[in-house]
Amino acid sequence: MSKSSSSANIVYLMANSDKADDLKARLKESKDTTSKEARFMSLMVEDIELLQAKYNSDPLITPMEELKLLKVNDKAYTDTINHAFKIAYFQRKQDIIKLMGLSVERYIRDTKFGLVCVDFCYGPSIKMLKKNGVYFALAFSFLTLITWFIRQRMKTKFSFRKYLSAMDKQLLIFVGVLLLNSIFFALFLCISGGIELGRTVLPATLFQLAAISYLVINRHKTTVSKQDNTQITQQ
Repeated sequence: MSKSSSSANIVYLMANSDKADDLKARLKESKDTTSKEARFMSLMVEDIELLQAKYNSDPLITPMEELKLLKVNDKAYTDTINHAFKIAYFQRKQDIIKLMGLSVERYIRDTKFGLVCVDFCYGPSIKMLKKNGVYFALAFSFLTLITWFIRQRMKTKFSFRKYLSAMDKQLLIFVGVLLLNSIFFALFLCISGGIELGRTVLPATLFQLAAISYLVINRHKTTVSKQDNTQITQQ
């Protein structure tokens, strides 16, 4: 018996949301409660409620004999779990919208905009401060040092400076697109990364930190670009 991480993430996502209540409401609205699909949804509700009540919504520690459909440790149930996921989140338009909302909720609540991911891997421990506060202090100090160094270099003649200035706008556009894409990437990973959410979302968080760091260091260039665009529009 091998554990399927994708199946476990799917079940973990369903068990850590209000999907059981949603499925119950859909069963009440169903005209034919004896149909095969209605019976399937009913078994889904029973498994989700079991996970929530006895096993902290963790399918990997749940004995498979207690579950009826969502047996993540049994490869024979992979298609069954995928079918349950489609019913839960892709059968109606509002289900897709709810899934998108769930990804935003998990990104804000469970990862704290990605800060938990950084704590998970690199957060230093100081009793007087929380990990996030310590990391912010270290990051701010590091960015300040980088900013000071860049400004010192810009005051002196540097042959590579003209080449960089010609690429400023392109780099700003690229970094802006990178930041937006990394946010959408993080939202996607918040859905696919169920159990090890912090580790899964970490790559997107690192891209965000890199993009934000560049924009903070070069904020004066961003202001100049906006002023140039305003002047061109007025002309």
